Amino acid sequence: MVSETGNFGTGTFTTSLTGLSVNTRYDARAFATSSAGTGYDACTTFWTLANVPADPTVSSPAATTLDVTVNNNGNPTATTQYAISESSANQYVQATGTLSATTGWQSEDAWGSITVTGLETGSIYTFCVKARNGALVETAFSGCASGTTCTNPTSGAEIAAIQTTCYGDTPGSLHQRRSCQRVGR
Repeated sequence: MVSETGNFGTGTFTTSLTGLSVNTRYDARAFATSSAGTGYDACTTFWTLANVPADPTVSSPAATTLDVTVNNNGNPTATTQYAISESSANQYVQATGTLSATTGWQSEDAWGSITVTGLETGSIYTFCVKARNGALVETAFSGCASGTTCTNPTSGAEIAAIQTTCYGDTPGSLHQRRSCQRVGR
């Protein structure tokens, strides 16, 4: 309970509530006590804001998929929902792992580590996350994290040193092999 004493006169007064938890519903009611008795205001309900999520984790590159994990930054799991944006295509990850223009909202537990599917090989994808509280008020986007799908070169094709290659759907590092010429005995 927050309490202030003093002479407030008649009409509206304000007070600051501190120490409130992130993305939490509060019910509040003001009252005043004087020599004439105690008067109560109507009850009001409000939600505190969610924290902006931490940067997502992008991992497990394959030819046409990347895994994205939401990092909550102290938001309560029961009341916070998240949307994952792929910024280069201006689309959102859906619960199925596909990309769409429609914002997909889920809890951190529901997202888990989502495998984003239908991506182009050898391409960079950048993911950002935003949260919303129980009153559906959205935060700004988190910082972003990027991942590159791997490339399966055709026989005899050259690939750049920055690309990740796949053997089937398994990513692997590109190694440069140099041959040494033996001089003399």
